[in-house]
Amino acid sequence: MKTRRKSYEYAADDISPPTKRRKISEAADETAVAAAAGDGKKKKRASKSKEGAVDGGKPLATNIGCLPPECWALAAEFLLYKEVLDTCLVSKAFIREVTPRITRICIMNPRELHLMPTYRFQNVTVVNMFCLVECVPGNCSLHRINADAASRVTPFLSRFPKLEESNLLGLCEHDPDDSGWFQYDAETCASEQQGRPIMTSLIHSLCGGFRSGLLGSGIKAVNGPSCPRKDPADDLLNGHPNPNPPPCEHCRMMCRAFPLDTVVFWQHHGSEEGLVEPFADFYNGLCLTSTERLETIASRPGGRKRIEEKAKDIFEHLLTCVSKGPAENADGTNTPVYFYNEAVLSDANALSDFLYKNHPSGLRPSAQVRRLLNPRDVLDCMWEGIEMHQERKEGERPLFSKVAIDELHDIGVPVQNGVFSLLDYKEELDKWIYLNDESEPDAIDTVSKEDDDLDE
Repeated sequence: MKTRRKSYEYAADDISPPTKRRKISEAADETAVAAAAGDGKKKKRASKSKEGAVDGGKPLATNIGCLPPECWALAAEFLLYKEVLDTCLVSKAFIREVTPRITRICIMNPRELHLMPTYRFQNVTVVNMFCLVECVPGNCSLHRINADAASRVTPFLSRFPKLEESNLLGLCEHDPDDSGWFQYDAETCASEQQGRPIMTSLIHSLCGGFRSGLLGSGIKAVNGPSCPRKDPADDLLNGHPNPNPPPCEHCRMMCRAFPLDTVVFWQHHGSEEGLVEPFADFYNGLCLTSTERLETIASRPGGRKRIEEKAKDIFEHLLTCVSKGPAENADGTNTPVYFYNEAVLSDANALSDFLYKNHPSGLRPSAQVRRLLNPRDVLDCMWEGIEMHQERKEGERPLFSKVAIDELHDIGVPVQNGVFSLLDYKEELDKWIYLNDESEPDAIDTVSKEDDDLDE
């Protein structure tokens, strides 16, 4: 008696379509008839080739609709990790052919952070965890950190030898007007007594993983960990708030332990605030100043050399962090304008002084920066930052803050003249005024404008 195969044993490349099964059955019947005709020899049953062909390798039309494993792997990256694992339960071919080709997984539940299935996913380069933090039901402006997920992060990440990026975030599912990812922030944590020790333990676990070699040096970004302290001044001194708190050892530890290519691009908290939410990069909320961060990185073996090698890329990264906001006048009117916030300018200025102050060449830091950066590259970075807020229009001259442009010139960043319309603030008039190409006052009164109309 023929044993019936179990349902989960049927693989995607093993289940024949009805037409295909019928043709195979007809071919077998023909073989049996020929053998019964008495030609003296028993003919073999027609075998199915790897391409699904019958009799001499002739392909069947039903194979046209079959997708190669590469396509299934691309499609699987849009599934949740749990859905991928569920698919593995019903298809051996999916396990054998597709899972080794998946490069990105998305995890929604801490229970999915189990080590056993990970050996099937040896080519994963990006791991997105949306289960580290969760918003408080009924108040999505507050969140809490999941202790179970935090304890599993480092062992789970260590199972992917080709990992390059990991995002440890949360996902709001309660408020339809505020849905999207978010990360741990001590300012909005529902309970600092609960969140601070868990984030501290997570930071120590990740740092230990990098120092011991458990986590690979090829990891370029681990986004999500941030300073566990709500306010450094909250650290008490003799039972009272400390007006001069010492530098945070947790943030220093991250700068010392995480891969160099990761920490050299960590900016002071706020550098990325200029990017609008849909396009915002992840940033690590370190409580260190720009100078403290750079000095900590430089104390590592090869740290200063790596900063010097990446200096041009860091400057260009900062130039893409363009902010947009209203320039408010005393009379209540305002004008939308592009600018760089103080955190971005502080990072750029600190990097310039760190690299070129007291340089052996004797040149001022601004002169060294001017030699490092190409004006055309600077303009491309500024346009990239502007396009994160609105689509670029042909012949458009966006309105940019002259104060920010002057700050860039002082640092040494070569910004071309005549590319942007400029808006300057005159203290004696207590107003923002437009400037023409010769940087002379063209109009004193400013009027309200729509965000999409920034031409002069």
